[in-house]
Amino acid sequence: MSVILKGRELDEYNKSVYSRQWLDSSAARMRTDYYKKDHYEDTLRTLQSSGGTKVLECGIGTGEFFALELARSGKDVYGIDLSDVLLDDCRLRFRDNGLSARLGIADVHGLPFKDGAFDATFAIGVMPYMKDLSRVVWEMVRVTRKGGMVVFDVMNPLHITQLSNYWYRVFEATPAGFRTIHMLKSLKRSLGFKTNFKEKPEKVNHQLISPPRMLNILRRMPVRYTVRGYNVLLPLNIPVIGNRCNLCERSRLFSHGLRDNRLLKYFGSKLVFVIEKP
Repeated sequence: MSVILKGRELDEYNKSVYSRQWLDSSAARMRTDYYKKDHYEDTLRTLQSSGGTKVLECGIGTGEFFALELARSGKDVYGIDLSDVLLDDCRLRFRDNGLSARLGIADVHGLPFKDGAFDATFAIGVMPYMKDLSRVVWEMVRVTRKGGMVVFDVMNPLHITQLSNYWYRVFEATPAGFRTIHMLKSLKRSLGFKTNFKEKPEKVNHQLISPPRMLNILRRMPVRYTVRGYNVLLPLNIPVIGNRCNLCERSRLFSHGLRDNRLLKYFGSKLVFVIEKP
């Protein structure tokens, strides 16, 4: 049996197990500088600068960081997600912050909105969990008005961190891999380093999306687009070792300065695609 989830099994896992994991880890993310990375801050500014006020977040989850910040800046926020658990939490967050949003359960593969309904449509941290990338991108473009903006990001297999973390997850999802990594973590802890332990193997519920694959999808669509690459070339967090190899923290050039380089940007850890619908 494959340890990489696909199809209906992937949907069910994301609606139940992964949504609960995301909710449980929310407080930890908000306590750290998780959303202060260049990738998130630049993307937020891009969305805030989009013309019009009506925006849709696909895979809104708990509403942290983007939906809430866009609402604070005066945007009329709509959000969809497959998980009612996450949407319930999102409603509470908006209410507790004195804000409002129109939320509902829906699948990005078939958005329940008319053509051109939004000024901007975006999905952050969502594409790696989608079954049909072409369909998802097309649906986001469809519900965006002419002259509007579509924004999404992907994890890039051309970057050493994303590639190593992905195959680490695949290996850890197997019985033999889980036992091996558990022993390595035990050794690491015995040497005085902090580490975390999983109770059981977890299947892999995401994919890495290569730049050629995504560019091929976009070239078949009547749109204009730009690409930004973040944390180009240098490693970030490496399995077991952690962030001790994060050289991007020591060089502004690699963490941010190469984001628009014609070639090197495609070796970034995260790629952000900004589409203009003509």
